[in-house]
Amino acid sequence: MLGIIIVNYNDWDNLRSCINSIEINIPYKIYVVDNASKPNSYSEELLRNKNIVFIKSEINGGYSFGNNLGLSQSVIDGCDLFLISNTDIIFNSDSIIKLIKPLQKRECDVVG
Repeated sequence: MLGIIIVNYNDWDNLRSCINSIEINIPYKIYVVDNASKPNSYSEELLRNKNIVFIKSEINGGYSFGNNLGLSQSVIDGCDLFLISNTDIIFNSDSIIKLIKPLQKRECDVVG
């Protein structure tokens, strides 16, 4: 399963666009790590989506801290592939599959 980790800090509009651009037909979960943002109605919407795990951090520990929270939870949930994304990324319809194909074939260990 693919774990997609997105760290957010008060960037709700870009986060929504990023999530809405994710279209893949393999098992996946999106891990949104919120680094102590101001409350927003979109965070409530995220909680109702079965493909999204919303992790609310009480502190803003920075980007690496947030990614580590998301990666830790995705490993616990059984993910074996990981994609770290910024909130301002918009994925083309086939871009995620193109990124993970060499990983699935074990042609490489990391794609950037």
